[in-house]
Amino acid sequence: MRYILLFPLAIYAAFAQEDRPLSLSGGFQLGSPLNDPSSRSSLFSSYTQVRWTGGPKVEFHLIHGFSLEFDALYRNYRTNSSYSFQLAPDVNAHAVSNFTKANVWDFPLLLKKRFTVGSLRPFLSAGFQWSGERSASSFVYR
Repeated sequence: MRYILLFPLAIYAAFAQEDRPLSLSGGFQLGSPLNDPSSRSSLFSSYTQVRWTGGPKVEFHLIHGFSLEFDALYRNYRTNSSYSFQLAPDVNAHAVSNFTKANVWDFPLLLKKRFTVGSLRPFLSAGFQWSGERSASSFVYR
C-alpha cells in the first residue's frame, strides 16, 4: 500500500524541477524565407512565391526543457511556363503556355530542446512535416 503513494510522489518530484511543467501555449507564426524563391525560374518558366508563410501554432511544454510543437503553415505560389515545338519543317511552330496557381499547407511536428545561456534561450528541434497542395492549371495552345 505504501508503494502506491511512492509513484505519484516520484512523478511530482520529476515535474517540480521546471517552473511551468506540462503547460500549453499557442499563437500565430509568420515568416519569410532567407533565400529568393524565384531562383527556381529558368529560361522557359518563371516561379513566383508569395514572400510570407504563416499560420497557427501550438506548443506543449514538457519537462527538462523539452516541448512538442505543431504548426499549420500556409503559403502559395504561381508558375508560368511556355515553350514552342514544330511538328514538321514546313509547318508553323506551336506555342504552349502553362499557368499554375498552388495553395500549400505544411504541417510540421517538432520535438524541441531549449537551453539557457545567460539571457539567451537557444533551442534544437527535429521532426517531420506533412504537406498538402491544391493547384489549378490552365494550358493555352497556339
